[in-house]
Amino acid sequence: MAEKRDNPYQAPVAADVGAGAEDPGSQGVSLEHLRAVARYQKWIQFVILVYFAIVALSFFIQNDGQGQVGPGQPAPAQSVILGPIVIVIGLTGLVCVFLLGQRLYSTVLAVVLAIGAAIPCVGLLFLLIVNSKATKTLKQNNIRVGLLGARMSDIK
Repeated sequence: MAEKRDNPYQAPVAADVGAGAEDPGSQGVSLEHLRAVARYQKWIQFVILVYFAIVALSFFIQNDGQGQVGPGQPAPAQSVILGPIVIVIGLTGLVCVFLLGQRLYSTVLAVVLAIGAAIPCVGLLFLLIVNSKATKTLKQNNIRVGLLGARMSDIK
């Protein structure tokens, strides 16, 4: 009469659910490696947030009363206040992309990613690429990742 068919709309079920599946590092990756990935990812996410804050802040800084500044030219106050911050954040992002790239990819690709991260405006793309790979790696190892990265207490 009526055969029982599999529901094509049913959510997939995990085939191998074991007792160790909830432990971070159960995928064969060392806990030290996961800690390093989580640490560098936190720094990269901090750099991304500061980049966005600098862009937002640059709209609110006035040009210190010296009149209009031409199009495409930063106001003097922006250059003096935000210039050093941008340089420090850019160098921090470059170092973190290299270190995280070494952990997730190879050393050669880490150098290429770091060079790409040094390019203004395009560097944000490289930060996001490495950040998404780190998130994927941490989630594959059953570590929850939030807005500001993984909790270090989850990796024991």
